[in-house]
Amino acid sequence: MLKLWYLLLVGLWVLSAPVQAGQPPLILPFDAGQIAVTPQVALLEDATHQLDLTSVMAAADAFRVVDGKSVANLGRTRSAWWLHFTVTNPSGEPWYLLMDTLLGDEFALYLFPDGADSRQMTEASAAQYAEPLQGFPRRAWQVNLPPDQTFQVYLRVTNGDSILRLPVEFLSANAMLDRSNERYWLLSGLYVALLLLATYQTLMFVSLRESSYLFLAIHILAMFATLHRTNPLFSALAFLSDTGSYFFTAPVFIAIAAFLLFSRQILDLPRHYPRLSRLYLWGVGITVVLMVVAGGVPGGTIIPSWLGLGLYLLEIPVSLLLASRGNKIALYFGVVHVMALITQSWNWWHLALNVQGWDPSQDLYSSFPINSYT
Repeated sequence: MLKLWYLLLVGLWVLSAPVQAGQPPLILPFDAGQIAVTPQVALLEDATHQLDLTSVMAAADAFRVVDGKSVANLGRTRSAWWLHFTVTNPSGEPWYLLMDTLLGDEFALYLFPDGADSRQMTEASAAQYAEPLQGFPRRAWQVNLPPDQTFQVYLRVTNGDSILRLPVEFLSANAMLDRSNERYWLLSGLYVALLLLATYQTLMFVSLRESSYLFLAIHILAMFATLHRTNPLFSALAFLSDTGSYFFTAPVFIAIAAFLLFSRQILDLPRHYPRLSRLYLWGVGITVVLMVVAGGVPGGTIIPSWLGLGLYLLEIPVSLLLASRGNKIALYFGVVHVMALITQSWNWWHLALNVQGWDPSQDLYSSFPINSYT
């Protein structure tokens, strides 16, 4: 028993140990293509949002080392967080500093030589060594560090009420190009397909005057906006990724409301099942109300996840009930939703209950079962 308590105390001491002043800097070797900075990153929480660079540097003992085996994931937090690490570039070759995640609220980068006066350091001071990539969908800079010097790097980030995940890495020019091309082709193919589907449904509505086509078009466009929030591509739509916006979650609510109206029409509920029809209209009303209030609720970004799960739990029994009465469209609906519920269960687990395991790409992959009926 004493041994167990001893191990517990040692473990707590290790977890709470501050960053050591003599922590070695990250070295950027000439022949490396990609280097994860996570093992060198230390974190400091600023719940007041009042700390400046000088105050943060004076509070060096308050920083905590990130677990080097994983990316720092702080869940849903309204605090400001400071990241710190040191780096040296023996070759003097240019590198790219990348944070490949959703960071749409406040952000500041401070990069300066070791020993510089922090009182004179501003965000503009970093421009001498780090040039931000214009039009790039993530936080990224081309970094040019003189050889044989150690540099201090501080980053201040907030992410509204969205999940704050902080994968910091350096990439060579070739690695950065490969990453950009892979993301561009994957996202552009998906987004073009969604926009074409929405256009087709809109044309069908104009031609046939059937409202279900319009609701489906709105749903597809809202899904496009939802995916673009966490997987941006077009710079003109950067406002969708503003996690500090009150209506950051609005595209998800619009997608759910439009799909409820689409289901109500395609299943012909108003004519054959008026009670179920009213239930769906109540669902639309609740969705609109939640869209309006979610931005002001702490942890409100979790509401769309639970509401999306509720949508499936409504659609499945209703579809199967109607299918048992000979409705073939309802049978198709029921099968598709059961399959989607199974394939997306892992994503819901992360988004709702295990945010430390969340990755922005999960929103991208979950889109395929969601849009399988299109």
